[in-house]
Formats: sequence, structure tokens, C-alpha cells
Amino acid sequence: GDAEGDGEGEAGPDGEDPRARRLREVDDEIAKLEREMEMIDSAGHPEVQTRLKVFEAVREDSLARAEYRQRLALEVAAAMLKYERAAAEDVFRDSCEEVKRMLREGVDDQLRLLKEKRDDITNSKERKRSTRKLRSKTKKDEPAEGEDKVDPEAAKKAAMDATLVASVDWEPPIEQPLKEDEILSDLKAVHGEWKAFAEQFARTPTGALLPVETGVNTLHVGAETFEKGARVIVTSELTHEDFYCTLTTIGAGEVGLRLNDGSRSRLPLSP
Repeated sequence: GDAEGDGEGEAGPDGEDPRARRLREVDDEIAKLEREMEMIDSAGHPEVQTRLKVFEAVREDSLARAEYRQRLALEVAAAMLKYERAAAEDVFRDSCEEVKRMLREGVDDQLRLLKEKRDDITNSKERKRSTRKLRSKTKKDEPAEGEDKVDPEAAKKAAMDATLVASVDWEPPIEQPLKEDEILSDLKAVHGEWKAFAEQFARTPTGALLPVETGVNTLHVGAETFEKGARVIVTSELTHEDFYCTLTTIGAGEVGLRLNDGSRSRLPLSP
């Protein structure tokens, strides 16, 4: 007998050799995969194109976020620079005003003392001049020989009266030191009043508080907005006294104030 083959030698319906057909199919698959590899390398593959769009969107979003953070950081840095410059200018101006105030007080004290000294010298000259006039008049009024003599005591009294009249406008400075017990009594009285006011303030009911918020050099109280350097009026709830001030600093928990007399104060902010 004839041996059964595996069909490799048999021709197909179209007369093509099966082995050649399988070889052609494998070559076609290899060529297809090589073309797909070229498309992947050249980013022309559909899957690559789809994913590239997603990656590009993520990249653009990341770049936009980075640019936004950069702009925000620059704005914050510019605001901080403006705040620091304004604070430095305030410190410089306040320091100059404080030096001027101290110098003015010293010059005022010296002027006051010199004026008082000048007044004392002027009044002393007037008294001496009046005394000389009185003595001259007394000599002229001395009686001639045979006339009645003037009583010396009466002349002395007249001279004293003239001196008092001449110095009536001169008031010597009062120099009377306080006693230690008087000073202590005054301090106790001041402390007692302060304590009474503090207790009264603690018992005073507080009205409805307005919402308070702070920003960069801004203070928001209710619907009102105040900036650093603004003129404000602070009213005491206890004494109902108005204080005219200037906003010098604005912090998260308190604001700095400068009163018209140059003194400084800090006002805590309600939460």
C-alpha cells in the first residue's frame, strides 16, 4: 500500500500549494505587524492618537495651574512688598514726628523758664525803681528847719505800701512739695476710680456686634471698608466718648491706632 500523507503535498481547490499558502499568510501577518510598529513609532496609531489627546489635555491643565500659581505668587509678593513699604514709611514718619515732638517739648520748657526769668527780672527792676522814687520823694518832702518832721514809722509804712502797689502784678511761682501721704491718697483715689470703671464696664451689656474681617491693609466692619491710614472714630461703650484716630496697622486680631495727641493704642477685634 500507499502511505497516507498529511495533505502538505495536496493542492487546494485553486491549485495553490498549502505550504506556500501558509507561508504567504505568515508573511502577511509579519508585514501587518511591521506596519503597525511603524505607525506606533510615528504616533500615527489610532490608540496612540486617542491617548495623546488625553495626555495633551492633562499637560495643558497642569501648565495652566502652574501659570495661575505663578501669577498668584507674584500678586501676593507685590502686595507684601507694598505693605512692607507702607509700614516702613509709617515707622519713618512716626519716628520723625516723635523726635520733633520731644525736641519741641524741650525747647518749650526752656522758653517757659527763660520767660519766667525775664518776667522776674523785669518785675524786680520795677520794684527797685518804685522804691527809689519813694525814697527821693521822702527826701524832698522832709520839712525845712522849723517845720514839723515826718514820722519815720509813717514814712516806712508808706514805702512798703508803694512797694506792694508796684509788685501787685508779679506773682511768684508756687513751690510747695506734696507730702508723701497726700501722694499716696491721690494714687489710692485714682486706683479706686479705675477699679470702679472697670467693674462698671464688665457689667455693661454689649450691643449687637457687627461682623469684622481683615484683608491686606483693609478692615471690613459690617458694610464699611477701611484702609490703612484712614481716619476713624472709636466710641467707648462705657463712657460714650468719641476718640478720633488714624489706622496705623491692621492685623488678624487687632488694629493699631494713633490718636490726635500722638499717643498710640491697640484695639482688639471681635471674633
